[in-house]
Amino acid sequence: MGSNSSGSECKIHLPFNSVDDFVKELEENEAEKGFFVKSISTLVVGQQVSIVASIKGTKNPVFLEGMVLEQPLRLAGQMSPSDVFIGLVEHDRTRLDSIFKYLKTESKIEHRAHPRYPISMPSAYYASMGAFSSQVKNLSVGGAFIKCDGPLFSIGTHSSLQIFVEGDRVKGLTLKTKVAWIDNSEDAKGMGLAFIAKQPQLETIKFLVEKYERELRKRKPAR
Repeated sequence: MGSNSSGSECKIHLPFNSVDDFVKELEENEAEKGFFVKSISTLVVGQQVSIVASIKGTKNPVFLEGMVLEQPLRLAGQMSPSDVFIGLVEHDRTRLDSIFKYLKTESKIEHRAHPRYPISMPSAYYASMGAFSSQVKNLSVGGAFIKCDGPLFSIGTHSSLQIFVEGDRVKGLTLKTKVAWIDNSEDAKGMGLAFIAKQPQLETIKFLVEKYERELRKRKPAR
């Protein structure tokens, strides 16, 4: 566990070996959702804490907000006298189910057949109520993650994605997609999209990915 504090603000980094370990820690105490951590001298009861949970097998950390509470009785196992309990704020407690669902989906997606690269391009996605601006944050020949300004769709929803390649803000490249997973976090609100197979536009996506791979190989130092 690591921590950074500045004034009354504190950020705590919590590592987890798996999604199951993360879920188990939060579900150990049914009365309060939160984490037991080793006491830090700067922590005081009532202090607000930002929690960054890094979980093996997932790409992005989970950002949560909590508050230092008085040490409750631990329901499973003995609590060390040096432990303190950080309870999640109401907003994060109410969205735990969606966080768990997203993490379990993402841990499976990380074993995808096609590697994704941090290729960023402006884009737009389409719903029945119209078009919404977005930004492609990573890309592969099989799909993309887009950061969304508009609503997020349910997993399994079919939609169209328009990618504006290399500064083209007029026509763009339109692809048929299916929502594979969603990220509801405030800092990275977006959707993981899988491209529908056998679209001629996928040749352009393949070209972009291969171009990035070639540039990546050029940047690697020679041994």
